[in-house]
Amino acid sequence: MTQLIQQTGSARGRAVSLNTGKCRIGRNPANDIVVDEPSISIFHGEFSVSDIGVFYTDLGSTNGSFLNGQPLNRGMLGNGQFLRLGSIDFFLLVPPVAVEIPKIIVPEQKHAHFLEDGSPACQEHTEVLAGYRCLKCEEFHCGTCVRRTGLIGKKSLFFCPTCSGKCEPLWSKNSTQRTNPFKSFKSLMARLGHVLYLTRPKNR
Repeated sequence: MTQLIQQTGSARGRAVSLNTGKCRIGRNPANDIVVDEPSISIFHGEFSVSDIGVFYTDLGSTNGSFLNGQPLNRGMLGNGQFLRLGSIDFFLLVPPVAVEIPKIIVPEQKHAHFLEDGSPACQEHTEVLAGYRCLKCEEFHCGTCVRRTGLIGKKSLFFCPTCSGKCEPLWSKNSTQRTNPFKSFKSLMARLGHVLYLTRPKNR
C-alpha cells in the first residue's frame, strides 16, 4: 500500500496510507489527510491512487506543490520521491506495479516418421509400418491407432485418431507382401531403363 511519510513539521514521522481512489490533503478537517500547518492551504492537493500508480493534482494552493524540488501542478508520483506541500516535506513509498504477462502455449509440432526403407511409420508407434493415411491432416497411422466403424457385412470405414478425418488404406488388402508403395515408381523406371538398354542398337 502507498504511504505518505511526513518528514518535517509538528507531525514529523507520521505515516499515512493512501487507499485506492481519491484522497485530499490540506488544513481543513474535511480533508482525508489533515495537515495543520500554516504553509498548507485549506484544500492543498488531491491524490488519485490506482493499480497503475499515484497521480497528484495541486488544487490551487497558495504556497504550491513541489516534486523533488520542482514545481508540480499535476503528475505521477513514484517510489522514493519527495513531495513538498508549502514548507512541509513528505516521502513517498509506492509499491511496485505487478504486471502479469500471459503465457503463450505453443502447440507441439508433429512430424512424419519413416522406417529405414523409406516406408511411412505410424505417427504414435514410430517403429511400426503405417497402414493408413488421413485425408484431412495427412498423418500416418497403424491399424491399432485408427478407429474403425461399419456394419457387419459392409465395408469398414477408418477414421483418424487425431482429427477424426477419414483415412485411406496405404496397402492392398490382397497384398501378400507389404512393400513401400513409394518405391513402385522407382522400380518401374529401373526396369524400363533396363529394357531400353537391351534394345538400344549397337554402334557399328
